[in-house]
Amino acid sequence: MAQCHLLYPGLLGPAVPLQELAPAEWPDRSGLADLVLLFRRAQRRSLVKQSVEHQVLTQLGYSVSAEAELPVALLRTQSEPESTAPRLWCLDPVYVQLDREMAYLTDPAQLALSENEAREIIASLNAHFDDIMHVRYHAPGQWLVNIDLDVHTMTPTQAMQQDINRVQASGKDASRWRQILNEIQMLLHAHPVNEARMASAKPPVNSLWLWGGGVLQTGPTVLDVVYTDDTLAQSAALRNAVARETIPTSIMTDQFTARNSLLILTSQLEAVRQKDVYAWLAALQHLDQHYVMPLLAMLRQGSLTSVTLWSDTLQLQLDKSRLGRWWQRLPQPAKAVLGLRESYGY
Repeated sequence: MAQCHLLYPGLLGPAVPLQELAPAEWPDRSGLADLVLLFRRAQRRSLVKQSVEHQVLTQLGYSVSAEAELPVALLRTQSEPESTAPRLWCLDPVYVQLDREMAYLTDPAQLALSENEAREIIASLNAHFDDIMHVRYHAPGQWLVNIDLDVHTMTPTQAMQQDINRVQASGKDASRWRQILNEIQMLLHAHPVNEARMASAKPPVNSLWLWGGGVLQTGPTVLDVVYTDDTLAQSAALRNAVARETIPTSIMTDQFTARNSLLILTSQLEAVRQKDVYAWLAALQHLDQHYVMPLLAMLRQGSLTSVTLWSDTLQLQLDKSRLGRWWQRLPQPAKAVLGLRESYGY
């Protein structure tokens, strides 16, 4: 018998007063029927809220504490660091937006750098900082750097939309890194790549984000396969010998009944970050119809032993015995979602 896990960050929506929505703005009972059933009948457990990257690695069998650096840089390379080499970190290109109140990190994916742009900036960085650090290309928006630093960092998803002064690297070498970063930003300000991007009305690479310099600690996992389009999840699965497949547009029974599986769904996060309530509600309906509905059907048929949904501060686990509690009336979607938000951290 197989189990299916779903990792769905942002399940309970953006940090806005959803209770102010009019009843007609919520999906009707049929629009979220199976998701509301899961909300109502599953066993619930509170979770400590962590970054999306932390949630992904935990699901895939990695031992990562809340305080420790995540081992993302090493997962990008799929290798252990050489004993004589400086520590390996992620050093990703970003655009820091300035407004009248604060400067904040925008979504790095919105830069949409080309490989040629990335390699040209990296070449300039290495020529300038040759005696301090060495930057390496991994993907257009994912770079690596060898540098010895004792700092604690936030992931880009943790830092997005927050005051940049409150989310910078902290710790013993934080002031040293800020000095290096100031020099990096001056180099980027006049860089030909950025001049060309601004002439084309594209955001410039005006800073770099240091993060993910932790040590790899893998553990056992019951998973046979992970369905994901996330590059970190794909690397983590490869490292821990979990099969990888792309996310299906809808669940087919024979895909999920023979193996312990994990679905990682993250496309809804853009709506949550942008506080787009209607796009988030549309994503919930997609989750209900294309994933939760077929999974609960398999649970009823006995081809799955349990379905578990993980999201930020909440775990929901449902088996067939709890699924059949017909005497428990199901609330309207608005009441179900608002009740969970009140109980689990909103």
